[in-house]
Amino acid sequence: MISNNKNLVLIGLLVVIVGLGGIWTYIKYRTTSDFPVADLGLVTYVNAQGQEWSVPKGEYEFKVSSEKKYPKFVTGFINPVDVKVGDIQKMLMAIDSDTPIKRVWAEIETDNTVRAVEMKIESSAPVSIEDYKNQPYLVDEDGVLVINNEENKETFTTKLTKIAEAADGVIQYRYEGEWIVEDTHTKTYHTRFVVEDEKGRLDSMTLAWSDPVCVYDSNGVLQNSCTPTGGVEGFDSASTANSSIGSTLTINLTNTTLAFNPGARITLAGGSILIGSGSKIQQRYMCVLDADSDGYPVDVTRYLDSDPACDTVYQAEQVNARRLYQSPNTADCDDNNANSWIITSGYADTDNDGYGYGAYQTNACLGTVVPANNTDCDNNNGNVFPGQTSYFTTAITGGGPKNGTYDYNCNGSDNAQYANVLGGSGGHTRASACYYSAGSCLATTNSPNDGFSWKWIEGWPQPADAWPGCGNSANLGAAVAYQQVVPSCSAYNGAPQVVCENAGATTLIEACR
Repeated sequence: MISNNKNLVLIGLLVVIVGLGGIWTYIKYRTTSDFPVADLGLVTYVNAQGQEWSVPKGEYEFKVSSEKKYPKFVTGFINPVDVKVGDIQKMLMAIDSDTPIKRVWAEIETDNTVRAVEMKIESSAPVSIEDYKNQPYLVDEDGVLVINNEENKETFTTKLTKIAEAADGVIQYRYEGEWIVEDTHTKTYHTRFVVEDEKGRLDSMTLAWSDPVCVYDSNGVLQNSCTPTGGVEGFDSASTANSSIGSTLTINLTNTTLAFNPGARITLAGGSILIGSGSKIQQRYMCVLDADSDGYPVDVTRYLDSDPACDTVYQAEQVNARRLYQSPNTADCDDNNANSWIITSGYADTDNDGYGYGAYQTNACLGTVVPANNTDCDNNNGNVFPGQTSYFTTAITGGGPKNGTYDYNCNGSDNAQYANVLGGSGGHTRASACYYSAGSCLATTNSPNDGFSWKWIEGWPQPADAWPGCGNSANLGAAVAYQQVVPSCSAYNGAPQVVCENAGATTLIEACR
């Protein structure tokens, strides 16, 4: 049972926590067994959304942090939390109020039913200054959470004294109730406590046991009641990262640390924080590990660091670390491959060029953008894919099927950039005389005032063996081919006159695709 008048929970102001002596510090919470508290004997279930959630096997005692208004819940006790059909569950709530309480009840939602349980008064006593001593947190007049620590001790004490003095005439009421369990709670389990005073004022809090994930919007506003169990919970962003908990919403901490960034604040705007066994609130940056730096964490473990760059986590773990806001809340399925991070179906695209390779894969560790085809001829080099239009002066690397070749466009051959300019023997050389088939028109790019049409043409010089091959250099010859001006192609009779003139040469590396 809860001892009388000992468990007020408060809320508060912004506090900055730094490493002792200016040294960065960090804390890691991997699993429940790594968390530095006693084993709660958690039982795990899976909700309708496929999320795992846990509840303690036995009793559960908690403190409540909420803004200063009356009536307000301050502590609670449930025994046992994990129940089966036929069990008797007992509940005890402590409530502070400046007006007599009219009614307290619990609404318990399980897999198939919602059961309302009326609670009866067990005792009442005035709130005194002793009830506020040795509290780890308080809530100031603005509803901002304040942590009791050495750096903030004087401010905390001043605010605490004011809060205690303002509580003159406030009574703490203790209500208890019990019910016989009639339904299972393997998928849905919410317990909502409601108090109403004689003025008609209400306060409520929801222990959303089966909702383990706390969802925030981009402004840090909590979107749902939630019960994280083990590890670290909180809001992180690139900006100040203030967060708020609105009316009727509750974060129920079970074996969990609630973290918020140094320089930021948590405001309880009608909502509440339930601080259960093994739980606490700290001001730290939240970090995750990402070995392959693809933006997806190795797992969903969150690390606490006083360094905003997560460098202390990196130094300790020797793995690349990044802030929580920079990564999705989804574990990387292969943290050693920057091109694979999510389980999906499709063709692999290891080189991330948009073209798939190999057989269709089902439930495989791939990237989020999965090609609809498998036409890539080499999935180890992102420059190799069907339709490649660029030419390259170095052979394909990466160790794939096209390694050492120049078949960048996947057509099965090495196509040279400067080959076959005017035809010629060997496929790569210019003929000794510039020519084209009778009756065809030579396209022109310029028409000088010398009475001829002409075109600039480039090609490797004769003989055929002078072509250097892909990736090699040689003198690239140039010539001017021009023909007699006539009104139109149809006016030609026979082969038109063609003249070739040497126009110099340039040393160049042959590029291919």
